[in-house]
Amino acid sequence: MATKLSSAQLALLKEREGRFIDSYKPGRKLMELGLIDATETKGGGSFNWSISAAGEAFLAAQSVT
Repeated sequence: MATKLSSAQLALLKEREGRFIDSYKPGRKLMELGLIDATETKGGGSFNWSISAAGEAFLAAQSVT
């Protein structure tokens, strides 16, 4: 995967799980890239997320380079 992530996106991915508001662009980009699995919270406005298998593979590839 030749994707480059910003420092904010990489830091978020390294957390491996959490929550972000729906307008948080680094989180939205990770969703678009399939690096995290996210579900919108019941009231809306934020997402609970966890790293996906693709996200783990991406982090593993980053540690090799």
